[in-house]
Amino acid sequence: MVLMSSTAFAQLTSSYFMPGSTFRSELNPAFRPSRGYISLPGVGGASAAFMSNSLTLDNLFYPVDGKLVPFLNSKVEAQPFLASLAEENNLNALANVNVFALGTYIGRGFLTLDFDIKTDVQANLPYELFDFLKNSQSGHSYGLAGTSLSAAVNAEIALGYSRELFKGFTLGVRGKYIGGVGYAKMNFQQLDLALNEDAWGISSDGVAEVAMSGMRIPTDADGVWDFDNIEFGDPQHLAGTGAAIDLGVTYDLGFARLSASVLNLGFMKWDEQYVQRGVASGTYTYTGFDVSEGTTSNPLEGANFDDFVKFRPTEAEGLSPRLTSNVVLGAEVPLITNLLSVGAIYNITMRELYNSSQLTLAATLTPTRWLSASATYSSLGAQAGSSENFGLALNFHPSWINLFVGTDFMIREVTPQFVPIHQNNLNLYFGVSMPLARSKY
Repeated sequence: MVLMSSTAFAQLTSSYFMPGSTFRSELNPAFRPSRGYISLPGVGGASAAFMSNSLTLDNLFYPVDGKLVPFLNSKVEAQPFLASLAEENNLNALANVNVFALGTYIGRGFLTLDFDIKTDVQANLPYELFDFLKNSQSGHSYGLAGTSLSAAVNAEIALGYSRELFKGFTLGVRGKYIGGVGYAKMNFQQLDLALNEDAWGISSDGVAEVAMSGMRIPTDADGVWDFDNIEFGDPQHLAGTGAAIDLGVTYDLGFARLSASVLNLGFMKWDEQYVQRGVASGTYTYTGFDVSEGTTSNPLEGANFDDFVKFRPTEAEGLSPRLTSNVVLGAEVPLITNLLSVGAIYNITMRELYNSSQLTLAATLTPTRWLSASATYSSLGAQAGSSENFGLALNFHPSWINLFVGTDFMIREVTPQFVPIHQNNLNLYFGVSMPLARSKY
């Protein structure tokens, strides 16, 4: 579920220096497009992203007998798969659907209103977790401490305003109300598994927390959470609320344009009455199958997740997880008037489970007032992998339509099944809006 979720807070760096783009204000609220705009419902803006330091689609899915199968399939050899992993494997999957967006010039200021649905999935997965899933041999033990997963779905309403305070210097601010639809987090301080001939010895110290209106996790006869029979009702209320603010500045020196922003500074609070908390603590044994000496078996065959990890409900309280936030710095130098410019963007992302940084170099071509294109090269920081990526974005924005498409991670090679390979970062942005008037100033 985590790996295949398309997901909140995805941003397109390749749009950063494109004057007509309505997307680039996500990276700095002081940025203003050349025209106002109103989005088209359903196609106004959508984005999805997947980022990892080691996991790629081609090491999660393998061609077997003409079909793509997941790495857990018994026909997928363990060693090639495990050799592609890092000691600590992280991932972040993001998606954003823009329900409504409006941007309009009011005097010397620019006002924006947005309504978005956002999903954010994060995970830290140690190497030994995958070794356990592929090589469960008698006499072996596995330490899975540090395994953590989180997922959140939020509805967000944002109101922004930017204004040129004096010649060349623009200040932007955007306030956001966050309505929490659902949240889940699982984290293990200890998770040790030792396999004998006919039993697993399991020691765990972990916590799982879930917040969602209308959902209930029942318990079995032993008082353990029964994940097979989760009850979902119609959510009557938001399970949480929060607020955040974006701040940004730009300064046009003539020979260079400088910019800086801090994004998503705020809080999120999940209401205690919608939170369910479970604790997995202690030592127990699972004897649901036999494994002979020296053989390899998938430990999930004939077993459920709650056979290995037993969460017992405990008293819950309100949750206040950390919001994903960013610091973005940019510098652009025009080379041929406004026809061609080059620039650099440095983005630091602080997530709930891990942090990362990215340096991007961009060349932006604006041959007319209604067409611009950008090509980028980026290198990710060590926490998110050291891969190098090329991006491309195109913005067609005459007076009657604003069409945008772009990616920071060009797909370079695919399998016969059109699965991107050797690529642990993917994103795609698409949006259509109707242009409004230009600024009169």
